[in-house]
Amino acid sequence: MEEEKNEKNPIEIEPILQVEKLVKSYGKRVVVNELSFMVNPGECYCLFGKNGIGKSTTLDCIVGLKTKNDGIVKLDGLDLDKDPINFKLNLGYVPSEPILYEMMTGEEYLKFIGSSYQMIDEVFHRNYQALLIKFDMPESDMKRRISEYSHGMKQKVALMASIIHNPDLWVLDEPTVGLDIMVYKTLVDVINDFKRAKKGILIVSHSIDFIFDVATKACLLNNGVIQTTFDLTSRNPYLKTDMRNLFFSIYKGDKK
Repeated sequence: MEEEKNEKNPIEIEPILQVEKLVKSYGKRVVVNELSFMVNPGECYCLFGKNGIGKSTTLDCIVGLKTKNDGIVKLDGLDLDKDPINFKLNLGYVPSEPILYEMMTGEEYLKFIGSSYQMIDEVFHRNYQALLIKFDMPESDMKRRISEYSHGMKQKVALMASIIHNPDLWVLDEPTVGLDIMVYKTLVDVINDFKRAKKGILIVSHSIDFIFDVATKACLLNNGVIQTTFDLTSRNPYLKTDMRNLFFSIYKGDKK
């Protein structure tokens, strides 16, 4: 009698975010052209490139702020088109220019955001206290109106509000613009916490230095398509230089 072969199939990792052939156009101008990529648990995936090549438009389509022309976007297996409410309940998003309700206190604003995600009081309080510690925000400051905050404090509140519900995917559009060094360090630390928790992060950034601080993968976009994807977990000492050189060669080529 032949012995049965005990072959173990490799465990397939279910992506947190799956984007397939995403298309966005304005009239005849195609801004995003059949873009496909995945963000797996524990990954920080960064899109970079020059202005006007579809980076922010891609994020807007993924989070549902803009209607895509074609393609599939799934978060934890939930299809954005078929189940948009539950899709967005597990998503945290920080736009490039966050808008805060400045007549509210910081605490009131986070409670308002928490209620929009249908958070129960116990979970909200636990997450809220944890974020105060992570972002070094005293409770006394959170009881002041946002209109009284410094620029850095407003940025902290925007970041805290985007993850108060502990989402599986955190999407950030140019999050380092105008950040002071301490808020920058806090942001890097929290992103790394997300990676350790096996959550996903999707970022648009112009800063290659920031990308190297947080990303596991970086995708160079050009004319609405993926030009090159870099694995930032490798130990290639020349990788940052290669990324810069490729970016500038494409930019200069477009300027000719």
